[in-house]
Amino acid sequence: MRKSLVKVSSYVFMGTLASVLSGCGSLPRFDADRYVTPLSGAKVIANTTNYTEALSCLGDHLKNARLPPARFAVGRVEDYSGKQDLVNGKRITQGAALMVISALSYTKLPIVERLDTSVAEIEFKYSDNKLIGDSTNTPENPFRRTLAGSVVGSDYHIVGGITEVNYNVRSGSLEGTAGSVGVSGRYAVLDVAIDLRLVNTRTLQVVEVASFQKQIIGTEVRAGIFRFLSDSVIDISAADKAQEPIQKAVRMVTERAVYQLVAGVYRLPTSVCEGGGPKSASIGPVQMPTASPVMNQQPTEPPAMNAPPMISPAAISSPPATSSPAGSINPTERPAVRVAAIEPLHPGAAHASSVTLKLSQGLIQPAEKTAFAALESR
Repeated sequence: MRKSLVKVSSYVFMGTLASVLSGCGSLPRFDADRYVTPLSGAKVIANTTNYTEALSCLGDHLKNARLPPARFAVGRVEDYSGKQDLVNGKRITQGAALMVISALSYTKLPIVERLDTSVAEIEFKYSDNKLIGDSTNTPENPFRRTLAGSVVGSDYHIVGGITEVNYNVRSGSLEGTAGSVGVSGRYAVLDVAIDLRLVNTRTLQVVEVASFQKQIIGTEVRAGIFRFLSDSVIDISAADKAQEPIQKAVRMVTERAVYQLVAGVYRLPTSVCEGGGPKSASIGPVQMPTASPVMNQQPTEPPAMNAPPMISPAAISSPPATSSPAGSINPTERPAVRVAAIEPLHPGAAHASSVTLKLSQGLIQPAEKTAFAALESR
């Protein structure tokens, strides 16, 4: 009798367990009124860094100085650090080239696509086979036409990569205990580096190189109390841990490198936009700094490109100077005028050449004013 009761009880238990498991295996049913509202979290903001404002300032400075914009393209900017593991994969972002494009967009300079041309190539292929028809086409020409020279070329392109990721450059810790209260803190430092180069697309000459690194600091602070109270135990602890995002640091060094490259094209000092604003708010050709020997190596342009005009001192007319007694100054005698034109690195920036004139006020004749006006209009 007892064995039969045990057997029946086991059957009942197994049946109950099977019903419970089958109920857990089915998905719960939610009505519309019982729909769970997800957390909204933080609002979406612009992904900027400390150098974004400087890039925007550089673009405004080039526009106010009436410098002709050069067209830029971005090639491969890959991760060459080799940092990866089997669990998390690549430790550094693989989208550094996209960061370079975003950094160039802040300068408002024209950018042509060279990183992903798959859609454009398919469109050209379909158009060449007369498979694409636009609504603007006429009945006589119902297909999209593929014209020679319809793709805009680039003057310079940027390539490079992330070259360094160094963990635990420096670390330290400090711990202290007083009675039942304990406090501890520690920090760690790592860094990342990027190397970019600016290449003349026509001549493949490397005209500028930028290499920057940035340190990333992580901190951790802990505090706690552990104490016995009669027959109870009190154990309270708190901790705060913070670290600058590694990918954000990569974006910062990328924007700083792009700022260096763009400023180098126009031979502008990198301090032109320090502090978020241009050093000089005057509108007109900017004063170019003395170029380095590397930047003095001008690339050979195709014959179709117009060379920057050079103005000689003989182009400016000057009346014959009258003699003056020794030791006296003749007001009609004018000093020699020297017009020096510095060819910019960008071949199209002819009218942006820096012209240095040292003249006394009121000594420029109308004929010379006409020559200077023609120079500035270029």
